[in-house]
Amino acid sequence: RVALSLSEDHVDSEQSLRGTIENFLSYQDLEKLVSLLSPDDFVEASGYDDSGEGKNSNGKSKLGGGRAYSAPTGYSGLGLKELSHAKNNSHISEEEQEERYNLLLKIRHSAQSATETALNLCEGTLLVDFTTISEKTAGGAHRAHADNCLHYFKDEPNANGVIQKVATCDPNREHPYPNRVAASILYLNDPTSGNFDGGQFYFANRTNNGEVERSVEVSLGRMVYFTSGVESLHGALPVQKLSESKVPRRLALAMWYVFDPALEEFVPSFQRVENDASRPRRGKPKKTYDPNDPEAPKELFVIPIPNSLLESMETLLQSMGTFLVSKQNTPSIGSWKVSRYGDDTLHVLFKDHSAMFSLDFGVAYSKSRDNMADTSIVVERHTDGNKPPSLPYQLQESVILHGVLDELEKLLTNDASGNGQINFIGAAVEKARNTLPARRA
Repeated sequence: RVALSLSEDHVDSEQSLRGTIENFLSYQDLEKLVSLLSPDDFVEASGYDDSGEGKNSNGKSKLGGGRAYSAPTGYSGLGLKELSHAKNNSHISEEEQEERYNLLLKIRHSAQSATETALNLCEGTLLVDFTTISEKTAGGAHRAHADNCLHYFKDEPNANGVIQKVATCDPNREHPYPNRVAASILYLNDPTSGNFDGGQFYFANRTNNGEVERSVEVSLGRMVYFTSGVESLHGALPVQKLSESKVPRRLALAMWYVFDPALEEFVPSFQRVENDASRPRRGKPKKTYDPNDPEAPKELFVIPIPNSLLESMETLLQSMGTFLVSKQNTPSIGSWKVSRYGDDTLHVLFKDHSAMFSLDFGVAYSKSRDNMADTSIVVERHTDGNKPPSLPYQLQESVILHGVLDELEKLLTNDASGNGQINFIGAAVEKARNTLPARRA
């Protein structure tokens, strides 16, 4: 039986807006899912642009208010897209990877249904906008925020005429997900199994500059649900080590909900590892995407890597990472955020979060007529599938990718052996450059 546990200090009008749910899932399913998750599976979270922190809607300093999201400390995530693709180098078999994905979808559906019931909504009302398994390690925390607007604390009189600061959505600052209406956080482990202390989810007071109003202790299978506006300011307290012998891992399934079917998250089918005898022996298989997936990335260009340079692939990746980090504040501070995804991919996120691009190293390449290259670097653009990249992103993407091609050509030709390889690299870079808008003079 679903047991609802609502805060006793909420007035009646708020009681349906947030609470906790317990005993609606099989502990065995949750424990099995966690057993199939490795810390190496997770991806560093990017967070949100933090410009304007501490300012009200007029841009004036506002102590304790107006804080936008930023990348939470000690936080990483794992979504449907990552889990729906089998990997050759995974710590578990392909069959177990598929079992893990199907188990996640089962738990996801149960959490969605339980949230609808708790909020007194008809079945099928809430549509999942995004799903992620979050991992918080030592220091992992999340300050108080709303899920559909950026807030600041506005001076308003209370019933007795006393001026107090009240959390208010800022109409002059755009939130990336204004259509979210509710969310749920399902704990996937507990302090003992995760070797951590703290990490409690909390609701923040809408007044008093968002102080902690009520915390929810971490317990396997406990789920918190809440609406997305400033009426449900929320965050997470810092995760601490329980013992020095193991790394702390606080795991939770986070889901955000919308009403609009156009914003519903695409659920990809599980993709097995390509097993094509005609594929080159060297290099990982090129990723395939469901043609119906609106979030499927767009390939921008491919740079083949001469076989003689395969041993230096890791050095090449690190050098490109260093180059991209040097461009993070171009043309302005915080324009780009660079992170390493897995063993051989770089993600480069633009500050307005409308799009990002990736460099995937070591992808199998079969178009080399003279067998000079069996692997490549694939560059792709990623969006959320709902909106196209912003104009500022498109302008700056072209600029930075021209720089990427310059740097790749320099690094590859420095290690090339002979004019044949140098000409091969030059032709590949020129072909890639022709896919981009012309470089500005």
